[in-house]
Amino acid sequence: IIETGSIENTNLAQYDRLMNTNVRSVYQLTNLAVPHLIATKGNVVNVSSVNGIRAFSGVLAYCMSKAAVDQFTRTGIEEVGLLVCAEDNRAYRGIVWGAAQDRINQIDIKSHGTEKYDLEMEER
Repeated sequence: IIETGSIENTNLAQYDRLMNTNVRSVYQLTNLAVPHLIATKGNVVNVSSVNGIRAFSGVLAYCMSKAAVDQFTRTGIEEVGLLVCAEDNRAYRGIVWGAAQDRINQIDIKSHGTEKYDLEMEER
């Protein structure tokens, strides 16, 4: 889920709701699935956002939650040696942040619609 807010106006209830939905749920479901995934050589697909690695104003807790999912994926998956599917449908053992990460780092934020997003945020 996503909710808008900065450090000045995001209350703890909003923060907890975002972290429980976006992070705790990923952790809990992966934790429950790991024994089966190891036994069947299964895959994990964690859906995150560019907000996990790039700062965007007005969505502080959301950015934090997606950064937590990214780090969980890097650390937790590497620990148990599961496959992780990247956004381009190729599977990698362990860490997924190779070519996909390079492409994300090259994104020109202003040319991908965030000006419209910023205007929408200002209007709220």
